[in-house]
Amino acid sequence: FENSHAAMMLIDPKSGAIVDANPGACAYYSWTREQLLSMRIGDINTLSPAEIQTEMSRAAAAQRNHFLFRHRRADGGVRDVEVFSGPISIEGRSLLYSIVHDISERKKAEEALRKSEEFQRAVIACSPIALFSIDPEGRVMSWNASAERILGWSAEEVVGKPLPIVPAANSAEFNEIREKSLRGEIL
Repeated sequence: FENSHAAMMLIDPKSGAIVDANPGACAYYSWTREQLLSMRIGDINTLSPAEIQTEMSRAAAAQRNHFLFRHRRADGGVRDVEVFSGPISIEGRSLLYSIVHDISERKKAEEALRKSEEFQRAVIACSPIALFSIDPEGRVMSWNASAERILGWSAEEVVGKPLPIVPAANSAEFNEIREKSLRGEIL
């Protein structure tokens, strides 16, 4: 607890009082240990008091041990955190032992990826060119509106099925090209 660089706290699940905080928590939140020990988890967590109590009850009952929250720091900044919390008994007192990891950068990366994928889907959907994708087995995964218009099959007719534009006479050649592509060979 004392020597870990991860932010760790002991919390009273009934009152939400921070009973102890390690140096990692002090460094992360930028409050002294004395300041943290005078606070409640509601001073850090952005959830409503009722929501905090519900989540602490779940952790105390070991119904749930992994949480995604937004936490305030001394500088006023709010960060996305992943918290692993569960019950622990110390000198006969039931507490929550919580380990906090900052995931703000991961959340930003996930959001950037989501926006990028959304943009790519929009470009593909609006493209005047017939665009489609297939999985490693040769089944259609996506089929844009231009593919429907140009090739004559609707997405509902082809998604999940073998690529319909490959004539039976050319299926062996198509499979060979697909296999080479999967191996990363230049075609």
